[in-house]
Amino acid sequence: QEAGGQAVAGETELGDRFHEWFADGGRAPEEFGGVEHVEENPDDVPEAPDPQSELPGIEEEIAAMDDEELARLDVDLSDLDI
Repeated sequence: QEAGGQAVAGETELGDRFHEWFADGGRAPEEFGGVEHVEENPDDVPEAPDPQSELPGIEEEIAAMDDEELARLDVDLSDLDI
């Protein structure tokens, strides 16, 4: 965290290695502590939205795109029911 990491932030390899490290028992050093708002006021942490009801499905997003946007995707959508 303190050594930087801006160059690899968001990279798939970094995410994969982090998940492997965490699954193997890796955790943050003690001096980092916890997330204060969760430890102090856990009832104040907002609930995550239900992804099934809050987010449109891929079919709705594709249906809302015009032909030019679909052409830029350069993917075969023939097997979708849109």
